[in-house]
Amino acid sequence: MADGADGNGPSLQRTSATLYGNDPASWSTYLTPNDGTPGQANGTTDVTPPRLVSVLAPAGAGNQVIVTFSDTLDAASATVLSHYSINQGVSVTAVTLSGNQVTLTTSLFLTPGIVYTLTVAGVKNSSMIAIPADAAFSQATFNYVVAGTGLQGQYYSWTSALDQFNAANLKMTRTDATVNFDWGTGSPSTNVVPADDFAVRWTGSIRAPVTDTYTFYFYADDGERLWINGTLLIDKWASHSSTTTPDTSTSITLTAGMFYQIQIDYYEATGAAAAKLYWSSPSLGAAVPVASTYLYNVSRRCSCPPAPRAPRPRRSCSASR
Repeated sequence: MADGADGNGPSLQRTSATLYGNDPASWSTYLTPNDGTPGQANGTTDVTPPRLVSVLAPAGAGNQVIVTFSDTLDAASATVLSHYSINQGVSVTAVTLSGNQVTLTTSLFLTPGIVYTLTVAGVKNSSMIAIPADAAFSQATFNYVVAGTGLQGQYYSWTSALDQFNAANLKMTRTDATVNFDWGTGSPSTNVVPADDFAVRWTGSIRAPVTDTYTFYFYADDGERLWINGTLLIDKWASHSSTTTPDTSTSITLTAGMFYQIQIDYYEATGAAAAKLYWSSPSLGAAVPVASTYLYNVSRRCSCPPAPRAPRPRRSCSASR
């Protein structure tokens, strides 16, 4: 214990045995029991311990885990390999620190579908407060998700504005890495799909990169509908052009790592054709195209509650032939 200390727990102590009074410069805070190093000056000490905010294994890497803490971390304690342990026989071989986030490199490539548990001990924030042993602060589960490759796209020709998705008129099925097309007056596939009077149904799953509130945008010429987990978020089933100002959804909260069913119905009548899916959120910033890594061409098992069945699109359309 340092000279002048009056106890063995967190306490306010004189910086010198000869100094008294209310001047904050005359006092220091000792933050942990038997700590011989004074803390910050009186009145500015943050005694809130750090805690885990999120643990993610980004798609594509396979042997990296990104750990976000509530506070900026002390570099000396945050980069010690032994302060991080993962179950399932996985060990940490490298740690990189950036502010309140560390990137862990693992000894093994993570297996999709396995739930891992990360436990942190001994890591301190910039105020030198250590993360508590309480699991609510220092423990979190995560899993590794394989990167997506896009949505399944089914392309139809149509002769009736009331029946654009007749199975008899299915022309081709393919995986589209993104829904980000500007066909102009051309065809999605020459000699297979007509340049006019065609429709596309994209289906599969979408995964959020981080837990946040998302807004979807669709640039279209002519009409489109968007469902997420059976909820109709955009309903513009009429011939129009929104290639400059997109059609905008209501906002929806998505949880990181979870899969959500997605369906997009689109049709082209005549003239130019375009179909572009964008999203935004406070963490993403301005609207950007939904990248293929977050799109899957099958309806993967969702970690969230079961989604309601998507309603059948109405059989009315204002498209003119």
